Amino acid sequence: MQKEALAVYWAVHRLHKYLFGLRFTIITDHQALQYLFSPQKSISKPTAAMIQRWSIALAAYDYDIVHRPGKVIPQADFLSRWSKFSEAKKCHFIATAAPVSREGLR
Repeated sequence: MQKEALAVYWAVHRLHKYLFGLRFTIITDHQALQYLFSPQKSISKPTAAMIQRWSIALAAYDYDIVHRPGKVIPQADFLSRWSKFSEAKKCHFIATAAPVSREGLR
């Protein structure tokens, strides 16, 4: 459950400039997240402190959270495995600054 909760928090935090101030819907195939991140419900005491902090941070947004079975969301399985495929193609770019004089610019 912790990875799924982190995924919701990370995505909303990452897309903050597009989502803040707008009403949006989070669709998940993990039914427990519907309860944990629902703005209308409180979180129980046994819940981990980290998930509570994420839930408090998400309280600033205007959203609904909806559960749909994984069979209805075909992309869910692909996205959970996508990082395994993208690790092979990493590109490192190193830039160096070359000194430029006023005479060289003319």
